[in-house]
Amino acid sequence: MNSVVKTRAWWLGGLAAAVIIFCGAAYTFFYVMTPTQPTRFDVSDFATSQESTKALFGSYPIETSEGRKFAWVGPTAKIKLPLKGSWQTLKISGYSPFSLHRKWNNVAELVVSVWANGLKVGEMRFDKDESFERAFPLTDIVPDKWGDVEIELKSSSIVEPTETDNRRLAFVVTKIVVE
Repeated sequence: MNSVVKTRAWWLGGLAAAVIIFCGAAYTFFYVMTPTQPTRFDVSDFATSQESTKALFGSYPIETSEGRKFAWVGPTAKIKLPLKGSWQTLKISGYSPFSLHRKWNNVAELVVSVWANGLKVGEMRFDKDESFERAFPLTDIVPDKWGDVEIELKSSSIVEPTETDNRRLAFVVTKIVVE
């Protein structure tokens, strides 16, 4: 082989190796290292209790009592979820510990306002301890450029920390999903 052919072969081989390395690095960055966004918040989906706080900002690690999993949230909680196609209803499940709010804050009602991309879409009102499952239409909400909606829950009352529990607690969430 002459030197021109050897040089071209070496150059093409180097170029092919560079493309392979670049593609591998791009795949690692975009698909392996980039954290995935949750498609829902469900306490049964998490392998460890600490993972849940990364999905639902403003929540505390998942707890289990009497075989049931749940996550307390503080004054506000936020999560980004996909808002695509026919998925236009926000569903929230959990538990309202109203008696704690009445005892510590002397309130007649606990109100949790529900926001989607900065627009108020509804409220959850509680005047007793109760499990809940509520639905809110998102038909008027415009998703962001990635097709997502940021859900925010804001509580009107907080049970402040005590000597035995340093958390600021509002209510319990078991599931948040857009369907």
